[in-house]
Amino acid sequence: MQILFRTAVKMGFPNDPTRYMELMKPEVNIPLGTAVLREALDRMAAKGQVDIGDVYAYYNAGNVYKDDQGRYTNSKGNPNVDARVRRFFPIYQYFFDLEMKGTLLLKKA
Repeated sequence: MQILFRTAVKMGFPNDPTRYMELMKPEVNIPLGTAVLREALDRMAAKGQVDIGDVYAYYNAGNVYKDDQGRYTNSKGNPNVDARVRRFFPIYQYFFDLEMKGTLLLKKA
């Protein structure tokens, strides 16, 4: 996973720029990144709607907006968020299908 320094700080990482390189370590960035995903899921569940595209767009760009046609932009109006979400869906669907078929062999904690 990748996480921006300012997002990591928001999620509890020390606000010390000299520790930035720690975010490259999986044992640091994966828990922080999954915390961002959990926050997005909880926020959307509280509204009574959970859309995996919305969750991924939030993880990818922070506060996002979705127009009437379902296209995403970030708070600055950048349409690249929508392209990232569209590229993500086939990958998500592939692994979701494997999981549903019981053929995805991941170690359960």
